[in-house]
Amino acid sequence: MLTVTNIEKCPRCGGVDIVKNGFTRHGNQRIYCKACEKSPVLHRKKASLSQLKELSRAFLERLSLEGYQSGICPELLLCV
Repeated sequence: MLTVTNIEKCPRCGGVDIVKNGFTRHGNQRIYCKACEKSPVLHRKKASLSQLKELSRAFLERLSLEGYQSGICPELLLCV
């Protein structure tokens, strides 16, 4: 069986000499690039368009984020 290996590159400089360097508080993989000596985030998680629409709607209705996530308003509940 043939295994395909995906070689990750530094998003800042494109170098391939990188090592894993933990996670951000949001759960994104942080790396350390030995070429540019920076610690960028690899593959940032981004909110979908529908999630952004729901958040903007809640903002316009003055619904607090705490109430939004706790399920006080179930029709606006965001499945994250």
